[in-house]
Amino acid sequence: LTGELRGEHRFDDGAILRVRYSHDGRTLAMLASRLAAVRRISLADGTHVDDPFPATPIAFALSPDGARVACGMRNGRLFVRELAAGTTREIRAHSGVIWSLSFSPVDPGLLISSGGANGVAFWDLDSGLACHNGSQTEAPVAQMQLSRDGRTWAAFTNDGVVLRDLEYHERHVAGNLEHQLARLGGQVSLPPSRERELRAWTAGVLARPWPRWR
Repeated sequence: LTGELRGEHRFDDGAILRVRYSHDGRTLAMLASRLAAVRRISLADGTHVDDPFPATPIAFALSPDGARVACGMRNGRLFVRELAAGTTREIRAHSGVIWSLSFSPVDPGLLISSGGANGVAFWDLDSGLACHNGSQTEAPVAQMQLSRDGRTWAAFTNDGVVLRDLEYHERHVAGNLEHQLARLGGQVSLPPSRERELRAWTAGVLARPWPRWR
């Protein structure tokens, strides 16, 4: 880093609330106090695109594959925009302000949100449903972030800074799923291909060294 000014962008949209680089480093995205959108600025030529939302977002995240933008609102509403199609869908996420959003760096279909009343929620964007909730007793969760390998979660909560090993949660789910599949003895109301996928996933997770840092 040289401290050299590489460029300057001026907009008349109020105070800048948040900025983020895209995962490939080619785009700078921002929120502003009078902008009901996420503005994506090309660092190559300075042009920008506004991705509109129903209100001014409080938090936002860019998916690692560059296909989606997610925004959280003051009233707990969560919006996910598919950039190629230009479509936006809503997920009723939290009962209070959504303070922070983050996509999994290894799974663009997994979005994590933190809020003022409900702690942290992990969203399966293929189904639009929460696949895990946590830290409800530590709410509000002001900020959170995932490690680059997607296995460790850090958050600033009402109880202070919290670090969680998500690998433990994954093993817990896999162990319970393996037990249930074995107990049902093949009498599962799932397509055979889906059951094979679940069995393969549980076997793969449980075969990993534990703890993972060994």
